[in-house]
Amino acid sequence: MTPSDASTPRWFVAAAGLAAFVGLTGLMLLGFMRAYPFGVDFSAYYYGAQRVAAGADPYLKSEPAESEDLYPHMTRFLYSPISLVWTRPLAWTSIQIALIAWTLLSQITMVLLFILLARTHPGAARAPWTLALAFAPWMVSAPVIHHLAVGQADLFVMALALVFVFRHDKTPIAAGAALAFAIWWKIYPAFLVPFALALDHRRYGKAVAWGVGLAAIGGLAGLAFLPSEWWTSWSRVVAYKSEMGNPYIVNQSVHAALLRLFDGRLGRHPLLADAPSFIRAIGPGLTLAMVGLGIGLARWMGRRGRSGPMALLAVFAAAYPLGAKYWWVQQFIWAVPVAAFWAMDAASGSWSRGRLIALAVFVAILFFPWHDPTQGYASVGGFVFYDRFVFAQFVFLGLVIADVRRGGPGGS
Repeated sequence: MTPSDASTPRWFVAAAGLAAFVGLTGLMLLGFMRAYPFGVDFSAYYYGAQRVAAGADPYLKSEPAESEDLYPHMTRFLYSPISLVWTRPLAWTSIQIALIAWTLLSQITMVLLFILLARTHPGAARAPWTLALAFAPWMVSAPVIHHLAVGQADLFVMALALVFVFRHDKTPIAAGAALAFAIWWKIYPAFLVPFALALDHRRYGKAVAWGVGLAAIGGLAGLAFLPSEWWTSWSRVVAYKSEMGNPYIVNQSVHAALLRLFDGRLGRHPLLADAPSFIRAIGPGLTLAMVGLGIGLARWMGRRGRSGPMALLAVFAAAYPLGAKYWWVQQFIWAVPVAAFWAMDAASGSWSRGRLIALAVFVAILFFPWHDPTQGYASVGGFVFYDRFVFAQFVFLGLVIADVRRGGPGGS
């Protein structure tokens, strides 16, 4: 540690990092807004809260006039009725003010998460500024910028999940409560449960039990106190989206990529228009394969003594996107902490040339600005380019496997 490292107050580092992040991402978001409707996903949260305040069903599709012409193709509210409990305050102000506050809170959460995650690295005390340089660039990666631009909530969901991942042993009740909140905001963090138990059921069992129990209590309370029509509407939305999937290009799941390749009925020009229609029905198989992969990977890590928090995060980030029907560009933020740790380890010179090349490919994909093709992509080159995040998932999985074979990630 250099003298400047030792004498620099932590509050100053955090404040400087936040100021730089807000300023830089603000400039990048201005450029993003020229090609994409800023806050389009946030509008679903906002107008859902507005309809709740007006006593209406939050899951009804918005009328054009309701969007104030800001989001003519805005999405409807899709999340659990329980999540409306903490998103309802959005209706207390205008959408412009609410969106600014939401974006600033997202930026603050990102900076704090990276600072706290960086401190968990074994080399944090020896080389804090090197570690900061390993983490800082990721705050302007394509997933982070896209997340801020559309106004999604996955960053908050990940923050809750990370409380579970990193505090499971020290404060299992709080960790379980955080997991329950994450599950009722967006269902997919529930897959942390089987992965954690497969990784080390003795280590994670107590926090998992609290999480599942509190999620069940929250569900029963929601059924008792929230309007029944909300639950009916939400169940219909979930059933429809689970059956169909979504071929929109920003959905970078394997399932969505196959839909784009083979099914011309779902809104995008396919690469192979006359392929078998059973492609639409492969979702359950992919989900089972994902669960099997995640559990198998977790058990393998656990047997090799790699059962720490970063190991669980690596399992989830590697396995879940391969079987999910929905995995949007912004959700690749789940892989960022693991990749930042890799960058720190690679800087020490302990990585082979092959692993360095794979990491460079993964980093290049996640840092290349996102572009949405307006007319689809009817070529192999177009498929590879616009579905590059799908290929990045397999690169990430390979890096996780290689890392475990060499003694990481995750610690003991």
